[in-house]
Amino acid sequence: MNKLHLGFEDITKIYAEALEHETGMAVENLANVFDYDSYELKYDSLADKIIIKILGAYVQFEMEDTDIYVINYGNGSGWQMGYSFAD
Repeated sequence: MNKLHLGFEDITKIYAEALEHETGMAVENLANVFDYDSYELKYDSLADKIIIKILGAYVQFEMEDTDIYVINYGNGSGWQMGYSFAD
């Protein structure tokens, strides 16, 4: 993830990975049922973590206009579900 801007496909893959870590089940075809308005990215160099707040997320039959936090702790564990920028 060495880009200044993440596209829809990037955000979808990141959220799918976090969901898989949360539920233990692989997520396929998320792009068909997932959408969002925007995102905010925060990098904490002292803690070596990246937090993405996905704004206005929509998952068909699951949620609408919800903010979702995903975190990468920089330790090789990949993307995880979070609960705020403070995680």
